Parts: sequence; structure tokens; C-alpha cells
Amino acid sequence: MCKLADATRRKRARVTGKLSVRFSLRRTHAFGRKLPLDWLAARDGNQPKAAFAANLARDYFWPTPALEILAQSWRATVVGRVAGMLPATFSQEIAVNTSESDRQNTTAPWNKGKIVGQKAPLKLKDIWAIRVRLQMEHRTRELALFNLGLDSKLRGCDLVALRVRDVCHGDAVASRAIVIQHKTGNPVQFEITAAARDAVAAWIKMAGLRGDDYLFTSRMRASSHLGTRQYARIVHGWVEEIGLDGHAYGTHSMRRTKPTLIYRKTKNLRAVQLLLGHTKLESTVRYLGIEVEDALDIAEQMEI
Repeated sequence: MCKLADATRRKRARVTGKLSVRFSLRRTHAFGRKLPLDWLAARDGNQPKAAFAANLARDYFWPTPALEILAQSWRATVVGRVAGMLPATFSQEIAVNTSESDRQNTTAPWNKGKIVGQKAPLKLKDIWAIRVRLQMEHRTRELALFNLGLDSKLRGCDLVALRVRDVCHGDAVASRAIVIQHKTGNPVQFEITAAARDAVAAWIKMAGLRGDDYLFTSRMRASSHLGTRQYARIVHGWVEEIGLDGHAYGTHSMRRTKPTLIYRKTKNLRAVQLLLGHTKLESTVRYLGIEVEDALDIAEQMEI
């Protein structure tokens, strides 16, 4: 019996050209059944190959879910060959299942019809509009997040992972801080202005945070600090509240805002590189879109 099973495993039933089906008696089939012995006799020549394949599809695969899996996984050519050997009703079912699976698996690209690229930085009027709104509504946590996000120029993953000890010396908020970037592993230093220090100090006092606590704790028990996705939702909420398009802005808008303003005022690209923590100057040029901005400035100054 073992020799028969081993010999059967090495053999291959060829049906109409390239279509081939393998069977094994020693292993349970993928659908939980074992092939009967009389099919081996059919495989060995006592039954025509075409009839053997038709019996296989009709008696073994139908009406189990195997036919649907067959239609979804095999290529259309292979399914067509199998369908040609089956009765008309089975062939129609295969065609229907194949077309339905094709419609389900065909999804449009995520960026189809969308303008993708770098997120736009905030303008000064937008910054003050958001800041004043947060102050008037007494949203202390979001005000601290907004001011510190602008001053630190950190990526979202680094900003939400800040601890109290990273920005505080004792009970006072420091004027400068240094953190290790998650992406590059390199340290980056940033300043904390008076407005940001006041907002952070008010938030720490209100939340009762200690040195080892995360600065922006999560309201979900499953996470210890604010998540990057939630931070992105908060940023989108800010820009939409002042009438801007939320799709045009994101967490990198917070990171790019102050460096963009610094470059436009000083044209000091090296200083912007240090503030962003980039290792290459080309990365800073690409990140800020300086070449495009400079070209547009020159074009605006040229009157025809």
C-alpha cells in the first residue's frame, strides 16, 4: 500500500495540455477528504482522462467550497479548461464565481484622482487662528501639543513619545531640549518658546504628570501615549476648524511650518538642516521644496 501511495505521488494526471492535478493517499486532501482507491485505477488508464477529470470535479469538488476556491485561485485559462469538461450547469457556476471574485479583488489605487505629495506648511495667520481658538475654548492639552509641535519640529512619532523629563528641568519647562529621533537614531535639539513653555506647564499641572510620564498621555487604556494616527486626526481637526482643506495638511505640516518660515526670512539652508535633524542637505532641499518655491517667487516677480 505504501509503495502504491509513493508511486501515485510521483505520477501526474495530465489533462488537455498543461493542466495537471496531483493526488496523494498518504495526506488528507486540503478539503478534509481522502481520495478513493478507484480513482487510482482511473488514473492508471482504466478510465479516459477527460472523464476522470469530469468525475473529479463533479463527485469530489462539487458542491463543496472547493469549486469557488478553484475559480478564485486558478488563472482564467485553467478554469476555462476545467469548465469545458464539466456539464453546462457547472461551467456556468465557475464563470459566475470567477467574475464575482474578479470584481471583488479589483480595487482602485489609493491615490487615483488625488493630488499627493508634501503637505503644505501653515501660514502665520493660520497659526494664530488655531492658537486663539484653542485658547478661547480652554483646550489646554491641544494648545500644548500645537505649540510644542511647531517649536520642536519633530516627526509625529517623536512628538507623541516625549516624556515630561525630556522638556522639563525640575519643575520648570526648559527653554531647549534634545531628543533621539526614532527614524535616524541621531539626536536633535530644539527650542521651546515662552508661549509653548506656558502651555506645556499648564498642561502638566492640570494632568498631574510626573517626570517619567508621557507628556501627551493617551485616553485609551491600550496605549500609554498619544498615537500618531490620533495626532493626525487632531491636526486635521485644527485646520478644518479654521476653514482649510484637511487633506492638504497633516502632521508634517506642523514639522515644516517653522523651518519654512526661517528659510524664507534668512535663506540659511544649513540652519534649517540642523533644526530638522537631516544628515544630508539634499534631504532638506527636497523636504522644504525650496527649488519649487524659489522658482515660483522668481516667476511672481517677473511681470510681462
